[in-house]
Amino acid sequence: MKDEDWDKPKKFSWFSKKPSKEEEKEEDEFCCPDVDVIDSDDETIIKIDLPGIRKEDIELNLNSNSVEVTADKQEEEEGEEYCYCLQERPAGAGFYRKLALPEEIIPEEAIAKFRHGTLVIHAPKAEESESDIISVEIE
Repeated sequence: MKDEDWDKPKKFSWFSKKPSKEEEKEEDEFCCPDVDVIDSDDETIIKIDLPGIRKEDIELNLNSNSVEVTADKQEEEEGEEYCYCLQERPAGAGFYRKLALPEEIIPEEAIAKFRHGTLVIHAPKAEESESDIISVEIE
């Protein structure tokens, strides 16, 4: 490795999941958050890690068979000029993830809470299919 290679922060390939082209987002604007989907007898629980995100910067949309989350990360203000030796935390990169759920849910009855960088969604299972997309308020 050359000495000048240390002068530039590196972009990593895990930025690859992003919204469609219609949403006009740059490839390096979004990271793919870690997600757990838990299927119990009467509800589906979705846990999404969103480190460094404020609750008011999260958009959560549910329909009967999928969940979509977009979270914008605020740029960190930098004081003095300096050079990164290692940069794995992408500055200003938000999160985006859309995934199918194992069973249909009732999006209108979903409850979402955001605590300590983790968004937890509890959604009761549905008997019949409804495909309207519902925006869910986060507590």
